[in-house]
Amino acid sequence: MAYSLSWCLSVNPPLAAGDCFGKRRLTMSSKPKAAPFVGKKSLFGMNTLVTEIRLTKAQDIKFTKDEMAVELIDGRTIVVPLVWYPRIYNGTEPERNNWRLIGNGEGIHWPDLDEDIRVEHLLAGIPSGESQSSLQKWLQMRTQMSTKT
Repeated sequence: MAYSLSWCLSVNPPLAAGDCFGKRRLTMSSKPKAAPFVGKKSLFGMNTLVTEIRLTKAQDIKFTKDEMAVELIDGRTIVVPLVWYPRIYNGTEPERNNWRLIGNGEGIHWPDLDEDIRVEHLLAGIPSGESQSSLQKWLQMRTQMSTKT
């Protein structure tokens, strides 16, 4: 029995019933996969693509005014807009640059911003899942702390 862990991504938004986005799928089969991706039809007749994302690890991070570039150990660089991660976007330059790799490079942690990002989320194009109410509470707390010092 072979096991495969893969991401299921829809290529035709909006998602149709039965499609998934950004969720891991563990599948079992008695024979290995013949190809790295499998196509399927959604309920509306649109093609979707199921593909495996080969995980890699981060090794360095650089920032521009609007983007974060994460250098991976396999030579790729993933560039994402900072607005995808509001805590990093709202952080100061010293706070942004105070990061450390976690899980041997599988994730990145910003202790000053209380933010963690998994490399696999960067690869899949998944932005922060923080709710607006949680972000607003965090921003208010930062404002209160900055006025006290």
